[in-house]
Amino acid sequence: MANGKRLFFVTAGLAAWTVLTYACSVEDENPATGRTRGGDASVEGSTGTGPLPGEGTGGVAVCEKYGGVAGAKKIAASIVADVANDCRINGPFASMDAETTRHFAECFEILIGGAFLCPGVAYQGGTTKDSKGQVCRSMTEAHKGLNLRKADFDAFSEVIAGTLTKEGVTPEDVRALAPAIEGYRTGVVQTNNQPDKNTYCGCPNGVYKDKPCLPILDAGADVRDGGNDAAPPDAGDGG
Repeated sequence: MANGKRLFFVTAGLAAWTVLTYACSVEDENPATGRTRGGDASVEGSTGTGPLPGEGTGGVAVCEKYGGVAGAKKIAASIVADVANDCRINGPFASMDAETTRHFAECFEILIGGAFLCPGVAYQGGTTKDSKGQVCRSMTEAHKGLNLRKADFDAFSEVIAGTLTKEGVTPEDVRALAPAIEGYRTGVVQTNNQPDKNTYCGCPNGVYKDKPCLPILDAGADVRDGGNDAAPPDAGDGG
């Protein structure tokens, strides 16, 4: 990844809480022409609608309930902050420069707003742009080469679920948002090796809640082998 490490991101551990969020853009940053409750949207400048094949779809119309676009952005920022404090998955964030962090945060805000079905908000990998015109990549492209495992996706999902609850999202809405996140799993998880370990686990002694989270390097080809030179992900990446 650029600057030594990379960032990964993206969504959904239904087992721990069954919820989640993804796919948004702010009206003044990324106008969209109509968004359906099913999650497909036509984005300005787009040649198609909705996510790419294998990407997440759907959402729940709860935008106004939680403060509109501004509220969705606040929740997205809170999720990013909580992820940065989770030792299982925060390693790549530590080495991100200010510009990469900004781009990631803005693309992620777009993803969250989209999942909330905020008016005029939509996320489409490879088309959606941040406030500086930088493209937010698809989940598959954003996580290419990171060799993330099932445990990474699940950990991020757990953080999102906890943050949504902390920010006042009801259990019912958390569950309803879950499919919008789970749909990104195939784009994020790119290795079946040691699925119960976290690729960039930085927890003390490699243990999280009494369970080892570090990959076993001699247990076959480790997922990190040959993958550390990939570019950092966006929001979908987050974006």
